Order: sequence, then C-alpha cells, then structure tokens
Amino acid sequence: DPKNKEAAELAYNAALVHYNGENYQVSVKVLADLKKTYPDHKYIKEIRGALAMSYTQADMLDEADIEYSELLKLYQPADTMYASIERSIAAVKFQKAEKLSKAGQHLPAAEAYIALVDRFPSLEFSDKALYEAAYSYEQANQYEKAAKTYMRMPAQYSKSPLVVRAILR
Repeated sequence: DPKNKEAAELAYNAALVHYNGENYQVSVKVLADLKKTYPDHKYIKEIRGALAMSYTQADMLDEADIEYSELLKLYQPADTMYASIERSIAAVKFQKAEKLSKAGQHLPAAEAYIALVDRFPSLEFSDKALYEAAYSYEQANQYEKAAKTYMRMPAQYSKSPLVVRAILR
C-alpha cells in the first residue's frame, strides 16, 4: 500500500529529526514502532541502525547491544557495514563495562572488559579495555588476575602507550 510506504518514510524522517535534535527517547519510540509496524520495509536496516544508535545515545545500552547484534545478522562479513556494526557492538560493550566499574562492580566490569577483548582483540580501544580489565581486577582485590591481565598488555598490545603503565603496576 503506497500510503503505508509513505507513512513509514515520514515516520523515519521524523525519527531522524528527533535523533539529530538529541531527543533520543522520542527517536527510540518512533523507530521501535516503525520496526514493529514495517518489519519488511526496504530501509529496515537503516531503521534498525538508527534505533541502535538512539538506544546508545539514550543510555539504553542493553537494548543497543541487542539491536546491534540483531542488525549484524542482516549483513554478511564481506559487507562494508559489517565491521562498522561490530565496532558499534564493541563500543556499547565497553560503555557497559565502564558503567559497571563506575558503579563499583569491579569484578563484573573486569569480566565484561575481558569478554570484549577476547571477542574484539584488534579494535583501536581493545588495549584500553584490557588495561581497564586489569585495573578492575585490582579494584576487586583480585591481585593475581590483575597481574596476569596487566602482563597480557605487552604480549598483546606491544605498541600501546598503556604498556608502560601496565608494567609499572
């Protein structure tokens, strides 16, 4: 139905206006409704990508993680968007670990950072994630795990500026 197609495009554009205006709660609602109402829309990948970004900006990190993971399934590893979505997943996971750390949940934070490094070992912030994992273990009084994790730094990220700090701890 052309009217529905037009309505979907108008709603998508409205959601982007809200997103660009940093009104993320509204863009989340509009995009989630759009995804549900028009699951086969020709721009469903863009709708879901915008929804994942809106979740991230609205600090709805669990939802962002799920949406990015679902979105990744719509692409093949050779697609140009695949690496970008993987990087977004890693960035959300980093933010989730950081949030745990700031809340004083150091052991879960350390484990979240380690899981990120194990899944995404070569992103530009993977070295920082490993360093933060070691620091979180230290904060959780898990000194042996902290030491082992700090010592992974020179082996895994020899060019990282964090290596010297890791060795000195």
